[in-house]
Amino acid sequence: MGPFHPVPAARGSGAGCEGARKKWPEAVSRPAASGASANRTVELCGGTAELTREPASSGWRWTGVGADGVRGAADADVRYAMPEEAAAHAGAFLKGHSRVDDAAMRREADDFFGTEDRVGDEGPWGRG
Repeated sequence: MGPFHPVPAARGSGAGCEGARKKWPEAVSRPAASGASANRTVELCGGTAELTREPASSGWRWTGVGADGVRGAADADVRYAMPEEAAAHAGAFLKGHSRVDDAAMRREADDFFGTEDRVGDEGPWGRG
């Protein structure tokens, strides 16, 4: 489905494109002012990624560090058309490089559920 195009209206009636922009200003993205940074940050699963718009290609790239300390980035020849697409790829990387603190998880579960019904002292996934 394409962009919204209101039915042409008489000049000055406010029912055309200008009227739609006034009624739904968030529906139209405006280019950032020249010199303004278009970079964005994604924080997920204990890691952080930065989305960067490259002026030469108008494409988006990402670089990040997962919670486990592993660094990652979009492949050198990959440019994403939309920042949301770059964020999705960065988010998948961050999710894959999250870290679970077993001891903290055990304490939180014990505080919430108690320790009376605990079967053993193994980790949350049955690992010692």
